[in-house]
Amino acid sequence: MNIESFKNILLDLYSIYNPSKIKEVNRIVGNYNGKEYDAIKTVLIKYNYKGHPGYNENANRDEYIDFLIKSYSKGERVVSEESLLKQTKEEELEKIKKSKLEKDIKEKEKESIVKLGNEVKKEIKKEIDELYNSVNNLIDNKTKEINEYFKSKNIEFDEKQKLIKNIQTDVLNYTGKTVENKTIETRVSHTKINIENLNFTESDIQLPPEEVLETLSRGTRIIVKSSEGRVCGIEVKDVTYDLISYDGEIVKEMILERIWALTT
Repeated sequence: MNIESFKNILLDLYSIYNPSKIKEVNRIVGNYNGKEYDAIKTVLIKYNYKGHPGYNENANRDEYIDFLIKSYSKGERVVSEESLLKQTKEEELEKIKKSKLEKDIKEKEKESIVKLGNEVKKEIKKEIDELYNSVNNLIDNKTKEINEYFKSKNIEFDEKQKLIKNIQTDVLNYTGKTVENKTIETRVSHTKINIENLNFTESDIQLPPEEVLETLSRGTRIIVKSSEGRVCGIEVKDVTYDLISYDGEIVKEMILERIWALTT
């Protein structure tokens, strides 16, 4: 780096950071001849701090000093106020772009999350609606089945009630007709005992009461006592019902025969 390029670097740096030092540039160039790097670094260390209006966050690096030396050696005065403003604006624009990009990414992430949430919410609502409709359909079907069942049972009950009423009506009608149109005649049966040609007389044997004799039929055997108190057996040999000999009566004629006699 020649003296002119070195001088230009110092002029531009002091113009930004401390213009009152411009008058000392020639002296500094003489003192730091061959030590350009140290001179530039000293200026930046002194004046390039965050509270300074001309603060450049990239300036406090060795790479930046190397960049200045190379640029000024080629005649490019990159530290001029205009260049610094341009650089600052570019840096600000880059920051803005980066910030906007980050913001856009966050917005997209937010939109994606909201969209996903809405889709999940919609899907859950759909499943709930389907479940609700399924339950309602099941309830409706079961209600219809129950109603149909009770309807059929009611019809069956009504038919049975109708049948019972018809039977009751028929019974009442039948009973009424019997009572109204028919007269039940009661005839007193009279039993006549015929002992012709038999081996005993009525005085020989103690016959049972007439109501007992009326129940006997042909071939029936009964055990009785004789007038002497002896046990004997009697058999019904024949039975005849006479319906015309006695007016209004049914006569039962019985022929009895003594079978054996036992001594008591």
